[in-house]
Amino acid sequence: MGASLLWHGLQARVVVRKALAIRVKAATDTIYAVLKKRVSKISPPPSTEGDYPGLVTGEFSGSIIKEFDKKKLEGRVGTDLPKAAWLEYGTPRHGPRPWLTLITLEMRKRLKSVILTKVSK
Repeated sequence: MGASLLWHGLQARVVVRKALAIRVKAATDTIYAVLKKRVSKISPPPSTEGDYPGLVTGEFSGSIIKEFDKKKLEGRVGTDLPKAAWLEYGTPRHGPRPWLTLITLEMRKRLKSVILTKVSK
């Protein structure tokens, strides 16, 4: 007796893409929410080198955006504010407040659980 295989190619692809979209969007939303919280702590006292930047004018925290592209299954959290690079890497006058590095390290384990979480139907 031969074995039979029932292929669900297109149907399976649709189900997998839908599940991935849910997870990637959840990961994007999670990073955004945590980052906004971390950079919204009011200064003074001023933030210290190596820490998240503190909230002084609100310009930086207000510039943080999130985007999700369902077609590409891609989520982005960031800012186009030039000051963001100065904060991340520091300047000759001020040490770095590496917000991007910190959020990446902080969220690694949490994101793994978001991505691997079972999606309910």
